[in-house]
Amino acid sequence: MKSIGRVGPLKDHMGNRAAGMARLKIRHTYPYRYKYKFYNNQKSIMASVYIYDIHLSQEINVTLPVIQDEIRLNKRDALWWDTYSLCIAEHENDHVRIIKQMFPVEDIKKEIQSVTSIYLDVS
Repeated sequence: MKSIGRVGPLKDHMGNRAAGMARLKIRHTYPYRYKYKFYNNQKSIMASVYIYDIHLSQEINVTLPVIQDEIRLNKRDALWWDTYSLCIAEHENDHVRIIKQMFPVEDIKKEIQSVTSIYLDVS
């Protein structure tokens, strides 16, 4: 089964591979309105922001190894494969659970909406 590591999904830009993989994509759109005013001879700025109609989604893709249809395994190897692939699936499901805990969509929306003003001092 060493070949799984050699032909599994590409893990990083260094060419490393893994037996399985969970990847996260976050997509977002949110229109906003703002007002601003300069202070201190234009060295400071105060901006008020209104963010609304937030669309935030996360897409989690899990890649797992499969055996091609034309490959036939004997009973021992088939049992070994089933056990091995189940372990990989459970491992990747752990990653999915962790991702969902780290990036709770509704909480992130609330955080974005909570931004109401920004003060910048460039002096």
